[in-house]
Amino acid sequence: MLRTVATIALASLVAGCAKGTLIFGVGPSNDSVTVSGTINNTTPVNATRDIVVFVYTDLVDPGTFLSFGDAESVVVAAGSSSFELTGVSPGDLTVVFLLDDATPDGAIDAGDMYATLDDPSGFLESVPGNRRVELDAVDIVFESDADGGTATADTIRVVSSE
Repeated sequence: MLRTVATIALASLVAGCAKGTLIFGVGPSNDSVTVSGTINNTTPVNATRDIVVFVYTDLVDPGTFLSFGDAESVVVAAGSSSFELTGVSPGDLTVVFLLDDATPDGAIDAGDMYATLDDPSGFLESVPGNRRVELDAVDIVFESDADGGTATADTIRVVSSE
């Protein structure tokens, strides 16, 4: 029930703002993680719509996005390419990019085009607090099927933020 209320609140916030960090989880703390990056290319190319970047901590159910320890999101305005999320809880991180419906609600709904960042080396597993995760030159292939699309980064770095 709490997750449903948080999702509705998030949808209301996204509908009312075009940029900024939307916090629907625990929020900043002394041992939180910052995730930043740049978007290089998107397929399909769509320069007129915002992209929402979600970072989930300990996501249990990829594809439905309903069971997780924490989540933070930020809107990347159309025409922009960089993003930064602060206050991400430490743990196993999953980064998801959403190309929301033409009438955006800020939630990953059935039929929305989204892509999950591929992390073949496991850099996003068990990320401790006080770290900065840097995602350089992310290429995103959006899909609307149940598994979504894929995103790849030229480089994934986890560095100390102290």
